[in-house]
Amino acid sequence: MTLPLILGNRALVEMEGANVTERGGIIISPVASETRGKIVALGDGDKIPTMLKTAVGEQRTVIVGRHTAYPVEIDGKKYQLMSVEDIYAVEQ
Repeated sequence: MTLPLILGNRALVEMEGANVTERGGIIISPVASETRGKIVALGDGDKIPTMLKTAVGEQRTVIVGRHTAYPVEIDGKKYQLMSVEDIYAVEQ
């Protein structure tokens, strides 16, 4: 799979599917789990925090805004293209 070159202060995020149970047995609805994903590509903008650059290499989960992204399909997989300002947290 060849990912596109992301420009500016944007990130390409692969959203997680409908998780039913999280650690500790807490049940998360499919709507709530749509706000989590993994960054697969980052742009070359000057406003991208170092933590996000590290999160890409480590395949860590990020929490993003719900209706802030542009849906993109690449090789049959669904991604969200968004501004890095719409990424609220990186899970530890």
